[in-house]
Amino acid sequence: MTSDLEAEIGDAERVALNYAKPDIRPKLASFFALDRRLGQIVANSSESLLGQMRIAWWRDMLLASARDRPAGDVVLDAIGASWGGDAQLLQPLADAWEVFLIAEELTADILSQFAQGRARPLAQAFGCAHEGLAKRAQQAGSLWALANTAAHVSDQTERELILELARAELSVNTPTGSMPRALAVLTALSRRSIRRGGHPLMVGRGAALAALRAGLIGK
Repeated sequence: MTSDLEAEIGDAERVALNYAKPDIRPKLASFFALDRRLGQIVANSSESLLGQMRIAWWRDMLLASARDRPAGDVVLDAIGASWGGDAQLLQPLADAWEVFLIAEELTADILSQFAQGRARPLAQAFGCAHEGLAKRAQQAGSLWALANTAAHVSDQTERELILELARAELSVNTPTGSMPRALAVLTALSRRSIRRGGHPLMVGRGAALAALRAGLIGK
């Protein structure tokens, strides 16, 4: 992973990447970078139409053939190098961020759709062939998506709604059993963040310890 791409990835996600298998690390890195780039589009869009146009560009790039994509963007180049012909599998990520962008009001249904859309390509990046493991990966990804969003939302009412949904997920769909170590790290940091009221995932002295423990045991 180049330093330019690493700069596009959040702190918790960079920590998780340290525990990823080398063969999937490039895919995960480009996924995290694209997710953060799309989140920045949403956060910085004063008008939803402009934000939709920028998200639409990324969706078009994901669906385009490699020869039709412009070179020079570190995230797009990384996607092409790591996902290759499977870049269209990242489309649910763009769709999810668009749902979040155009929502007039956040509801549990919208947040659930948003979290699941972000989680789907994350789970696919791990290449979980076993049905049970794929389900755990989707649940873990959804939990991470909610925790990550809560940590970046400034409106207290919206944060509480996100945390309420995340706590419900924890109570009925807590990912259990062994899973890829990078995913276990994200899950541990997400649980900790949710229980601490939506703090950023790597804030506090205990965050590194939680990541280390999960990375060592894989759950």
